[in-house]
Amino acid sequence: AAFVAGLVFPWLVLALQPLAAKLLHREIGVLPILAAAAISYAVGESIGRLACLSFGCCYGMPLRDAKPALARLFRRHNLVIHGATKKAAYASGLADQPLIPVQAITSVVFAAAGVAGLALFLMGHFRLAALIPVIATWGWRACSESLRADYRGGSRISVYQCMAIVSVLYLSIFLVLLPSSAMTPDLSAALAQFSSAAIILPLQVFWVALFLYYGRSRVTASTLSFHVIAERL
Repeated sequence: AAFVAGLVFPWLVLALQPLAAKLLHREIGVLPILAAAAISYAVGESIGRLACLSFGCCYGMPLRDAKPALARLFRRHNLVIHGATKKAAYASGLADQPLIPVQAITSVVFAAAGVAGLALFLMGHFRLAALIPVIATWGWRACSESLRADYRGGSRISVYQCMAIVSVLYLSIFLVLLPSSAMTPDLSAALAQFSSAAIILPLQVFWVALFLYYGRSRVTASTLSFHVIAERL
Protein backbone atom coordinates (compact mmCIF):
# COMPACT_ATOMS: atom_id res chain seq x y z
CA ALA A 1 0.00 0.00 0.00
CA ALA A 2 2.78 2.44 0.87
CA PHE A 3 4.60 1.56 -2.35
CA VAL A 4 1.53 2.24 -4.51
CA ALA A 5 0.80 5.44 -2.59
CA GLY A 6 4.37 6.58 -3.17
CA LEU A 7 3.95 6.08 -6.90
CA VAL A 8 0.53 7.71 -7.22
CA PHE A 9 0.35 10.44 -4.58
CA PRO A 10 2.92 12.87 -6.09
CA TRP A 11 1.09 12.87 -9.43
CA LEU A 12 -2.25 13.25 -7.66
CA VAL A 13 -1.03 16.39 -5.86
CA LEU A 14 0.28 17.80 -9.13
CA ALA A 15 -3.04 17.08 -10.82
CA LEU A 16 -4.92 18.93 -8.07
CA GLN A 17 -2.92 22.13 -8.59
CA PRO A 18 -5.07 23.62 -11.39
CA LEU A 19 -8.26 22.46 -9.67
CA ALA A 20 -7.29 24.19 -6.42
CA ALA A 21 -6.37 27.36 -8.30
CA LYS A 22 -9.74 27.37 -10.06
CA LEU A 23 -12.04 26.43 -7.19
CA LEU A 24 -10.18 27.63 -4.09
CA HIS A 25 -8.25 30.47 -5.72
CA ARG A 26 -5.09 29.40 -3.95
CA GLU A 27 -1.86 27.66 -4.81
CA ILE A 28 -1.06 24.15 -3.64
CA GLY A 29 2.49 23.76 -2.38
CA VAL A 30 3.40 20.40 -3.90
CA LEU A 31 6.77 20.07 -2.19
CA PRO A 32 5.45 20.96 1.31
CA ILE A 33 2.56 18.51 0.90
CA LEU A 34 4.89 15.69 -0.15
CA ALA A 35 7.24 16.55 2.73
CA ALA A 36 4.34 16.40 5.19
CA ALA A 37 3.25 13.05 3.74
CA ALA A 38 6.78 11.62 4.02
CA ILE A 39 7.10 12.78 7.63
CA SER A 40 3.67 11.40 8.52
CA TYR A 41 4.52 8.05 6.95
CA ALA A 42 7.80 7.79 8.87
CA VAL A 43 6.21 8.62 12.23
CA GLY A 44 3.13 6.48 11.61
CA GLU A 45 5.20 3.49 10.53
CA SER A 46 7.41 3.95 13.59
CA ILE A 47 4.39 3.66 15.87
CA GLY A 48 3.06 0.76 13.81
CA ARG A 49 6.20 -1.27 14.42
CA LEU A 50 5.31 -1.32 18.11
CA ALA A 51 2.29 -3.39 17.08
CA CYS A 52 4.70 -5.77 15.36
CA LEU A 53 6.44 -6.23 18.71
CA SER A 54 3.09 -6.92 20.37
CA PHE A 55 1.97 -9.45 17.77
CA GLY A 56 5.41 -10.95 17.23
CA CYS A 57 5.45 -10.45 13.45
CA CYS A 58 8.09 -8.95 11.12
CA TYR A 59 10.62 -10.63 13.37
CA GLY A 60 14.37 -10.84 12.95
CA MET A 61 16.47 -13.95 12.54
CA PRO A 62 17.62 -15.87 15.63
CA LEU A 63 21.10 -14.99 16.85
CA ARG A 64 22.20 -18.59 16.33
CA ASP A 65 21.68 -18.15 12.56
CA ALA A 66 23.16 -14.66 12.30
CA LYS A 67 26.69 -13.82 11.29
CA PRO A 68 29.11 -13.78 14.26
CA ALA A 69 29.48 -9.99 14.17
CA LEU A 70 25.69 -9.50 14.28
CA ALA A 71 25.29 -12.10 17.00
CA ARG A 72 27.86 -10.31 19.15
CA LEU A 73 26.23 -6.93 18.49
CA PHE A 74 22.82 -8.10 19.69
CA ARG A 75 23.94 -10.55 22.35
CA ARG A 76 22.78 -8.24 25.14
CA HIS A 77 20.11 -6.27 23.29
CA ASN A 78 17.90 -8.79 21.55
CA LEU A 79 14.21 -9.66 21.36
CA VAL A 80 12.71 -12.74 22.99
CA ILE A 81 9.09 -13.55 22.17
CA HIS A 82 6.97 -15.60 24.54
CA GLY A 83 3.60 -17.24 23.94
CA ALA A 84 2.17 -19.61 21.37
CA THR A 85 -0.08 -16.91 19.83
CA LYS A 86 2.85 -14.81 18.61
CA LYS A 87 3.55 -15.15 14.90
CA ALA A 88 7.25 -15.86 15.42
CA ALA A 89 6.19 -18.83 17.57
CA TYR A 90 3.48 -20.44 15.43
CA ALA A 91 4.98 -19.58 12.03
CA SER A 92 8.67 -20.25 12.63
CA GLY A 93 8.93 -21.97 16.00
CA LEU A 94 11.05 -19.15 17.45
CA ALA A 95 9.37 -18.75 20.84
CA ASP A 96 11.83 -18.06 23.69
CA GLN A 97 14.67 -17.60 21.20
CA PRO A 98 16.86 -14.45 21.17
CA LEU A 99 16.16 -12.64 17.89
CA ILE A 100 17.59 -9.61 16.16
CA PRO A 101 15.21 -6.80 17.24
CA VAL A 102 14.35 -5.63 13.72
CA GLN A 103 11.00 -4.15 14.78
CA ALA A 104 12.57 -1.99 17.50
CA ILE A 105 15.41 -0.82 15.23
CA THR A 106 12.92 0.03 12.50
CA SER A 107 10.80 2.00 14.96
CA VAL A 108 13.81 4.04 16.11
CA VAL A 109 15.11 4.68 12.59
CA PHE A 110 11.71 5.78 11.32
CA ALA A 111 11.01 7.97 14.35
CA ALA A 112 14.40 9.69 14.01
CA ALA A 113 13.78 10.27 10.31
CA GLY A 114 10.33 11.70 11.04
CA VAL A 115 11.62 14.06 13.75
CA ALA A 116 14.48 15.23 11.52
CA GLY A 117 12.07 15.80 8.67
CA LEU A 118 9.70 17.72 10.94
CA ALA A 119 12.50 20.00 12.14
CA LEU A 120 13.55 20.73 8.56
CA PHE A 121 9.91 21.29 7.58
CA LEU A 122 9.43 23.92 10.29
CA MET A 123 12.60 25.66 9.08
CA GLY A 124 11.18 25.79 5.57
CA HIS A 125 13.60 23.25 4.04
CA PHE A 126 10.85 21.22 2.39
CA ARG A 127 13.01 19.30 -0.07
CA LEU A 128 15.28 17.93 2.64
CA ALA A 129 12.27 17.43 4.92
CA ALA A 130 10.88 15.05 2.29
CA LEU A 131 14.12 13.42 1.15
CA ILE A 132 15.40 12.38 4.57
CA PRO A 133 12.28 10.39 5.61
CA VAL A 134 12.00 8.87 2.12
CA ILE A 135 15.62 7.70 1.98
CA ALA A 136 15.71 6.58 5.62
CA THR A 137 12.45 4.61 5.59
CA TRP A 138 12.70 2.93 2.20
CA GLY A 139 16.48 2.56 2.42
CA TRP A 140 16.23 0.83 5.77
CA ARG A 141 13.39 -1.33 4.47
CA ALA A 142 15.66 -2.57 1.70
CA CYS A 143 18.50 -3.29 4.13
CA SER A 144 16.50 -4.74 7.01
CA GLU A 145 15.01 -7.50 4.86
CA SER A 146 18.32 -9.35 5.16
CA LEU A 147 17.92 -9.41 8.95
CA ARG A 148 14.42 -10.87 9.04
CA ALA A 149 13.40 -14.49 9.52
CA ASP A 150 9.73 -14.37 8.52
CA TYR A 151 8.90 -15.65 5.06
CA ARG A 152 9.64 -13.00 2.43
CA GLY A 153 9.43 -15.17 -0.68
CA GLY A 154 11.69 -17.76 -2.25
CA SER A 155 14.07 -15.46 -4.13
CA ARG A 156 17.34 -14.12 -2.77
CA ILE A 157 16.15 -10.53 -3.15
CA SER A 158 12.56 -10.19 -1.97
CA VAL A 159 9.82 -8.31 -3.74
CA TYR A 160 9.73 -5.95 -0.78
CA GLN A 161 13.38 -5.06 -1.31
CA CYS A 162 12.73 -4.37 -4.98
CA MET A 163 9.81 -2.10 -4.09
CA ALA A 164 11.93 -0.29 -1.50
CA ILE A 165 14.78 0.32 -3.95
CA VAL A 166 12.39 1.54 -6.64
CA SER A 167 10.71 3.85 -4.12
CA VAL A 168 13.99 5.42 -3.01
CA LEU A 169 15.11 6.11 -6.58
CA TYR A 170 11.72 7.17 -7.92
CA LEU A 171 10.76 9.48 -5.05
CA SER A 172 14.25 10.98 -4.70
CA ILE A 173 14.36 11.92 -8.40
CA PHE A 174 10.81 13.29 -8.22
CA LEU A 175 11.60 15.42 -5.15
CA VAL A 176 14.86 16.76 -6.58
CA LEU A 177 13.18 17.83 -9.82
CA LEU A 178 10.25 19.61 -8.15
CA PRO A 179 10.52 23.42 -8.03
CA SER A 180 11.19 24.99 -4.65
CA SER A 181 8.39 26.42 -2.54
CA ALA A 182 8.49 29.88 -0.96
CA MET A 183 5.84 29.02 1.62
CA THR A 184 6.52 29.61 5.30
CA PRO A 185 5.27 27.09 7.89
CA ASP A 186 2.92 28.55 10.50
CA LEU A 187 2.95 26.35 13.59
CA SER A 188 0.30 28.42 15.40
CA ALA A 189 -2.16 27.87 12.53
CA ALA A 190 -1.45 24.14 12.65
CA LEU A 191 -1.98 23.91 16.42
CA ALA A 192 -5.30 25.74 16.05
CA GLN A 193 -6.60 22.75 14.09
CA PHE A 194 -6.57 20.67 17.29
CA SER A 195 -9.65 22.59 18.43
CA SER A 196 -11.46 22.29 15.09
CA ALA A 197 -14.39 19.88 15.15
CA ALA A 198 -14.24 19.59 11.37
CA ILE A 199 -10.76 18.07 11.74
CA ILE A 200 -11.14 16.09 14.96
CA LEU A 201 -14.47 14.31 14.35
CA PRO A 202 -13.58 12.75 10.95
CA LEU A 203 -10.25 11.61 12.39
CA GLN A 204 -11.96 9.98 15.37
CA VAL A 205 -14.44 8.20 13.12
CA PHE A 206 -11.56 7.03 10.92
CA TRP A 207 -9.57 5.80 13.95
CA VAL A 208 -12.56 3.89 15.36
CA ALA A 209 -13.17 2.25 11.99
CA LEU A 210 -9.52 1.22 11.78
CA PHE A 211 -9.64 -0.17 15.31
CA LEU A 212 -12.77 -2.21 14.60
CA TYR A 213 -11.31 -3.59 11.38
CA TYR A 214 -7.67 -4.21 12.35
CA GLY A 215 -8.13 -4.69 16.09
CA ARG A 216 -9.69 -8.12 15.62
CA SER A 217 -7.20 -10.88 14.95
CA ARG A 218 -7.98 -13.23 12.09
CA VAL A 219 -5.31 -15.81 12.96
CA THR A 220 -5.78 -16.23 16.70
CA ALA A 221 -8.84 -17.05 18.80
CA SER A 222 -9.86 -17.33 22.44
CA THR A 223 -12.43 -19.22 24.51
CA LEU A 224 -14.30 -18.41 27.70
CA SER A 225 -15.53 -21.19 30.00
CA PHE A 226 -17.30 -21.51 33.37
CA HIS A 227 -17.26 -24.35 35.85
CA VAL A 228 -18.58 -25.15 39.30
CA ILE A 229 -16.24 -25.36 42.30
CA ALA A 230 -17.53 -28.53 43.91
CA GLU A 231 -15.74 -27.93 47.23
CA ARG A 232 -17.76 -24.77 47.86
CA LEU A 233 -21.24 -26.30 47.33
